[in-house]
Amino acid sequence: MRFILSLSAVVLGAASVVLAACGGKTGTSSSSSSASAALTALVTASCNDFAQCEPITFQRLYGDVDACIRVKSQTEAGASSAVSNAALAACTQAIESGGCGAPGSQSEACSFHGTVPIGGACSETQLCVAGATCPPFNNTSCGTCVAYATAGRPCANVACAPGLVCNEATNMCVTPIVAGGACGPIDTPCAGTYVCLGGTCSPPLENGASCVQNPSACNESDDVYCTGGTCVAPSLAQVGQPCGTMGASCFGLDVLCVPTDGTGASVCVAPLAAGSPCGDNGPMCEFPANCVNGVCSEQGEDAGTCP
Repeated sequence: MRFILSLSAVVLGAASVVLAACGGKTGTSSSSSSASAALTALVTASCNDFAQCEPITFQRLYGDVDACIRVKSQTEAGASSAVSNAALAACTQAIESGGCGAPGSQSEACSFHGTVPIGGACSETQLCVAGATCPPFNNTSCGTCVAYATAGRPCANVACAPGLVCNEATNMCVTPIVAGGACGPIDTPCAGTYVCLGGTCSPPLENGASCVQNPSACNESDDVYCTGGTCVAPSLAQVGQPCGTMGASCFGLDVLCVPTDGTGASVCVAPLAAGSPCGDNGPMCEFPANCVNGVCSEQGEDAGTCP
């Protein structure tokens, strides 16, 4: 899945898009109207970019651009207070001018830095010094700042530096080929969602296109795969419609596929309002609420602190 910019975790995620780190869906308001405007511009550019380049995945996660902007504006408000308006504007420009074949969100302009040195505790990449990242961590509130993997270095366990991508064939960081650049089917990967077609990095084949000659050229980053010689997109289900392994994926913000009985049947269920009872296996709480002690609460979950 395409990377969608996150100030609170500026890391390239293969399927996420990482929306916020160590805090679920919590956020705070901006300290000034100018900072709020700069953040809104960046969030809008990021959401539009995601919607354009991976429309199916975007629809499944958010439903529409307005929902994406609403979520991102709240989840990134606190993190944006540590970033200058000029830096936010530079990243916005990089995203708007990049496109699907040269994603600005992966550029140096959108790599925000802090003061935590390599080896120091971190909960977000933006807290680490330039040249370092805070890798994903489990069962703890903190990770450790480590140096990005540079060109030609292994990337199986650490993110590549901004502007580089991890070549899945070699597990090495490489500079991707931009849109229109010459490429080979097993050569350096194309940037963004682009694929190698006829020796040139080009837009991927979308749903319904023939992929007989190019079975790996469908927009796989958007879950479109070559099936029987045709690029096939996943089906999407609305609230109340069947879903699951034998059916469609639910779409819309916080809409979840929930089993209806013990037969394996499932249905898309709308999120729960704040104050509603909730649990690990039931519907999700409606943004910005989280399930806290069995109740949907807008107070959010305790993210913990780093030393």
